[in-house]
Amino acid sequence: MLERLLMVIVGLFVLGAVLMVLTHFIYQRGKAQTRSDWVKFAVYFVITISLLLASYASRWLLAIFLAAIAVSGTIELHHHLNPRRFGSACLSLTVFFVLSICLVHLLFGKAEMWFCSFAFVFLLVAISDSFSQLFGRLFGRHPLCPQLSPYKTVEGFFGGIVACLCGAFVLSFLLSNVSRPALAGLAVIIVLSATAGDLTFSFVKRRLGIRNFSSLIPGHGGVLDRFDSLIAAAPAFYWSQKLLLN
Repeated sequence: MLERLLMVIVGLFVLGAVLMVLTHFIYQRGKAQTRSDWVKFAVYFVITISLLLASYASRWLLAIFLAAIAVSGTIELHHHLNPRRFGSACLSLTVFFVLSICLVHLLFGKAEMWFCSFAFVFLLVAISDSFSQLFGRLFGRHPLCPQLSPYKTVEGFFGGIVACLCGAFVLSFLLSNVSRPALAGLAVIIVLSATAGDLTFSFVKRRLGIRNFSSLIPGHGGVLDRFDSLIAAAPAFYWSQKLLLN
């Protein structure tokens, strides 16, 4: 199964690379922006493979990664607050608990099934993030929510839904006991929750007056910039799966 999963990941990244090259060709993006896109692409590939291999090796190893995301994300947010105010400390502590509660849903499940569930939601979130951006660059004309995220477009959003639906069927071997209608429902829920998570953290950045939470991850910004969609999609997927499949 792992070999098949890795082949799917490579195929998705190859398709993403083709679309990115097409975008660069059509819109004649400058050298600096092109270089930044490829750095972002390479870093995301490393993150995707690393997290999947870590989770396949051990649930506890993935738990360490998720704990690092929660801690790093909290530190990033706290850095932009007034550290001398008691309310800032309380807010940061609350954020840490919220992040931890959301991410821990990725560890739930029976021993023989939890990795498949994690790989499914993690990859669909990656597909939603990546292909909504790529389709938005290629076809985007109408802003989805300009007050929060000026670069998100309606065309990119629906392109992400279509990509996730296709991805869900390609990855159906991970949830072999799930019907196609249920797979489609889960895919749509993942896209909606991932987009909601992205917009929520964009709202926070707007309120703080920042573009990124940090520059920790080359090409992506901070930990919260990279994993905002997954944070929201994790509990949404888990409880939707419980409701749809039980």
